[in-house]
Amino acid sequence: MNSNMDIRAKFVIDADTLIAAHRSTYIPEVFPGLWESLGYYQKQGALVFIDKVFDEIKAPIDLVSWKESLDSSLIVPTDGDETIRLSYQQVLDWAKYALDPKFTKAALKKFGEGADGWLVAFAKENDAKIVTNETPERRSKSEIKLPTVCKEFGVKYSRLSRMLKELGAEYGWEQDR
Repeated sequence: MNSNMDIRAKFVIDADTLIAAHRSTYIPEVFPGLWESLGYYQKQGALVFIDKVFDEIKAPIDLVSWKESLDSSLIVPTDGDETIRLSYQQVLDWAKYALDPKFTKAALKKFGEGADGWLVAFAKENDAKIVTNETPERRSKSEIKLPTVCKEFGVKYSRLSRMLKELGAEYGWEQDR
């Protein structure tokens, strides 16, 4: 992590949340202000995008273009920070050795290849809240749900709409444009 970077974010966002919002809930043609505001909140330090999340965004092309329009100097690299790397290893170890439920090898492989463990490690070490669409499923063995990991490590999480409310975002509508 850039040692000059002041991480004071309240929120760190999951790739699935951005992808789902872009595809259905907050499509850019209808909600352009939302997408502009995410960049604004990033610049204000209230929202962080970590590199591993951005690596997962490969489509659609206009979401990739939006991603590339953000200030890349504010995208937080996770590998270079020893504290986050150690926390990430704790998350992986928990998933690997969890007894209730005992996750399948496929679930562990998918989790290890994705950004979720990095999100939890970053949020844990920076007292940030993860923004996700996932819901906890404590008994799932075939998939490691982000909220389940968050609960295990004492990391808070919320939905995108809750984050926007907490940040005080408002999006108006003008009838005669």
